[in-house]
Amino acid sequence: MTHKKMKQLTILLMALVCAFGASAQTDNAKYNEELDKVLSTTISQDYFSNTLETQFQALVKNGMMTQEKSTLICAELSKELYPLILGEIRKLYAENYTYDELKELYKFISSPLGQKNILVTHKMTSQMTEFMQKPEIMSKVQEIIMKNMK
Repeated sequence: MTHKKMKQLTILLMALVCAFGASAQTDNAKYNEELDKVLSTTISQDYFSNTLETQFQALVKNGMMTQEKSTLICAELSKELYPLILGEIRKLYAENYTYDELKELYKFISSPLGQKNILVTHKMTSQMTEFMQKPEIMSKVQEIIMKNMK
């Protein structure tokens, strides 16, 4: 793999890590039950897998890997990373939301407007990922990183 391709892959993987958040799990059963409801409504392994696939499409488009390899890699990454990322997301919720706030959040996200918000947010995330993979944007990101690495 060329140096340029390796840099692109590194940047892509860094974006992947940044895209999915950072675990202070609570022992409170009621809290965890409410958190499970929120997470099952907002996050799924399918969504995570689709996000990975969107990010790896840049490598396929640039000829850095085949679609078959991308699919295999994304499936394995999803299987291995999703539980870890979900654990980190649980920590973030536990650090930032009280039980009462989770109950209110669930009321919102289970409403029609909340469901629409989830769909629009997922769509925006996918579109922003595709935008960040445009050659002119990737080039600018690489330029800034390299300038600041000196």
